[in-house]
Amino acid sequence: MKKTTLAIVCLLGCTALSLSAQEAEKKQLHEIKVKFDKAPDGLANYYSGYYYYNGNEIYNMRNYLMYTGNRINALTINPSGSSYAFIDSKKDKNTVDVFSLMTKDQQLGKITTNKLFKPLAICYSPNAKFLYVMGSDSKIHIFETRKTREVKSFAINEPATRLDASPNGFFLIASTKDKLQVINLENETVRTTLPLKADFKDVAFSSNSKQMAVLAADGRCISLLKILFTNQCIYDCKYCVNRCTNDTVRTAFTPDEVCQLTMEFYRRNYIEGLFLSSGILSTADHTMELIYETLYKLRNIYCFNGYIHVKSIPGASRELVEKTGFLADRMSINLELPTAAGLRELAPGKTREKILAPMRQVQQGIALSGRLLGYDRGYRKMFPSDRAGFAGGASLIQPELTGKDLLMPFGKADSLALALKERHYGTKAFVPAGQSTQMIVGATPENDFQMLSVTQALYHNFGLKRVFYSAYVPVNEDSHLPSLPGGPPLLREHRLYQADWLLRFYGFKAEELLSEKKPNFNLLLDPKCDWALQNLKEFPVEVNKASYEQLLRVPGVGVKSARRIIAARKQGKLDFDGLKRIGVVLKRARYFITCSGKMEVSCSLDEDHITSALIGDERRKIWDIENRNSYRQLSLFDDMHLEEEKNSLLKDQLVKEAAGSAAFGQL
Repeated sequence: MKKTTLAIVCLLGCTALSLSAQEAEKKQLHEIKVKFDKAPDGLANYYSGYYYYNGNEIYNMRNYLMYTGNRINALTINPSGSSYAFIDSKKDKNTVDVFSLMTKDQQLGKITTNKLFKPLAICYSPNAKFLYVMGSDSKIHIFETRKTREVKSFAINEPATRLDASPNGFFLIASTKDKLQVINLENETVRTTLPLKADFKDVAFSSNSKQMAVLAADGRCISLLKILFTNQCIYDCKYCVNRCTNDTVRTAFTPDEVCQLTMEFYRRNYIEGLFLSSGILSTADHTMELIYETLYKLRNIYCFNGYIHVKSIPGASRELVEKTGFLADRMSINLELPTAAGLRELAPGKTREKILAPMRQVQQGIALSGRLLGYDRGYRKMFPSDRAGFAGGASLIQPELTGKDLLMPFGKADSLALALKERHYGTKAFVPAGQSTQMIVGATPENDFQMLSVTQALYHNFGLKRVFYSAYVPVNEDSHLPSLPGGPPLLREHRLYQADWLLRFYGFKAEELLSEKKPNFNLLLDPKCDWALQNLKEFPVEVNKASYEQLLRVPGVGVKSARRIIAARKQGKLDFDGLKRIGVVLKRARYFITCSGKMEVSCSLDEDHITSALIGDERRKIWDIENRNSYRQLSLFDDMHLEEEKNSLLKDQLVKEAAGSAAFGQL
């Protein structure tokens, strides 16, 4: 059987307390590679000494066998470095065993709990005096380390599968897959219970134990309170319901009102963050000042530590954008329309320069902040100008911004550091969650190729985290606006999102998916399937030999499943049943892959046959997208209108009955 390799990166020189600050900065990273027959079930560490357990065995990173027994479920190292404890299970009889870390096979203690409870998780106190054991009886059992005897126990809300102690020894985190219980060890009660919207991965405490970071599975969504600071606006954007020429009621919040509303929702656990946008009140600078005041009060007066996404106001001063960026997690400024011509046509008060200037400023601020703080978030990469055009994508934005000279002068960043540290770049993270933008789909005549080219140029030249698309919905009557007899282009919006995903995670380029000869997406097939059908010469792909990049291009194979394929085939050859268990969508992939030289379906790579099969699979999805408006999402305030809607329905029913009676009388 092939051996796998585990790479652990650790710091050399673990006696950090004896080092000077200058010496500490010179610590080098060291990679330890360990080969073993099977992947480990879990890891534990004592400073930079790592240990792992695998089935019924415990090893150190030198691959030295420390213990052999029954099934090992958990491993923890005594902070003093003298011993280690683990849960040793044999059928339903679990014990907690304590062994010496200095002498092989020297058992220091044993906790037998078969008749009382089943141990589920263990951890040591930071001072190494106590061993905490989570029992199946929903109690935390505290054992004295030296004599391995129980001192006390107390009940919590429900059993947990992992325990973590805070550095100050005051708190204990009992975690399961989807929930955290924060336990106060002083009064032995559960302080709070935190539900998780994604699978729990890991937890870490700050050095002062005041903050806790929780790592959840990818794809976690958080609930945001979306607020428009004001619907007043000085611009006359023809597609916007809040255009200045519309006769509508205008209102505006005060910064304190936004803060109080946010905190009320936040305290009730309705939201986890704030999304703050605004029309332009009086001037761009005045509006940006109000937004900055709101964020400042939220962070410093109301002590709001949740997520904040704020819109940057086009035309606002650089100083206001900068100050706001140190308070927000993410900033965005909407490009709105893909071309400057479209912007002049539908938003005459806005210019491309007003939109791109703060976008460039945020990009450079993120890069410089990361440099001064000692980490690189991937925004420093300067893409060559020959990769920025993509069939005119960069020129659609602004040709002069594609040159290297106008990007952040990273070579001169050291000389800028001293001046910019006074403006917090060296002490605070600037827009740590990155920036994004949004484009309207269908309001102007640009095709999909133009929109995707602009998207690609934005990612490459401005380091955006996301480009969002919004299907145009007619809310105003204007001769410059398009008529949409078929309703908003929701399916087109969906295809753009799919293509955007391919650009960001699958290694595709805009010119591979579309071209000037084929400027629009196939509405019956997703972009990846459509590309595969146009490039049948690249298939079939042998899954047991194909590279990661080749696997990503197979329809039905995602990023996770491609990684799983690479990992699984180290253990042996894969078949179609194995691919299905991994997560490959065989309904699509079966036409483009082989396993050990064989296809699942006995058919040739015929474009018409594959197309008809794939279209049949897509029809249901297309119907769901096109009929998205056949149902609606309830708002937080729908209960205020339920009685009104009930009365309206009753009135309609009475009208229908009256009309039916009149018709009967005429007969």
